[in-house]
Amino acid sequence: MVDYLSTDRTKRLYNLDLHGQEAVRTSAHGPEKDLTSELNKLISSAYDCSGTVFEQVEAGLFYIVSRPNDNDVGANIDILKEITTLCTGRPYGFFVNQFKHANTGFFPFTLSITQPQALWDFCAGNLLITVVVDTHIINQKFGESGIAAIFGASEFMESVVGSENIEELELTLCSISEPEAHSQIGVSRHLFGRIGAEFLSLDWLLDELVFRYRRAERDGTENP
Repeated sequence: MVDYLSTDRTKRLYNLDLHGQEAVRTSAHGPEKDLTSELNKLISSAYDCSGTVFEQVEAGLFYIVSRPNDNDVGANIDILKEITTLCTGRPYGFFVNQFKHANTGFFPFTLSITQPQALWDFCAGNLLITVVVDTHIINQKFGESGIAAIFGASEFMESVVGSENIEELELTLCSISEPEAHSQIGVSRHLFGRIGAEFLSLDWLLDELVFRYRRAERDGTENP
């Protein structure tokens, strides 16, 4: 770890040496963009109506905020079903409340949820937040750059409605024309999980991944 922090390169973490791989730490393509402002506006709307609200905050990115009560269960499921009809591709969901107990180094909710009462309710389970991604947008964005997105075994929207773990998305990027080329790279679950845990902009993240793919293609590294 000391070598990695001092040189930005290592083969000694995550068993990379067993696979002949190297992790490289580099700067992002530009300043990060998050959607916490949009989230907090939606939270205010949920308190105003004492129920569930949702909004498409970016192309292919939906936020659902709910103040649950016994009468809202059916309504919440109806909203999830409505969002699936708005998605062109398969929807993938993050139940954000599950990240409360994850010791994975995400940006703290105490800084992203600005209203004290809302933060308290979120921690107590009285405010529920779900983030849904339309995977068509991911395929479209990468396709425009000649990159194929390969989704591994994971649960999609069926798991948002049900009770399965929904945060284990596996995503690999490769060349459309040469899918077996060396420039195939994997996207870490932690990085993609920032869409739900940190309310990171999907559009920004996809631009960042295209940037990292091009850099990996040039340098021969495989893990963004």
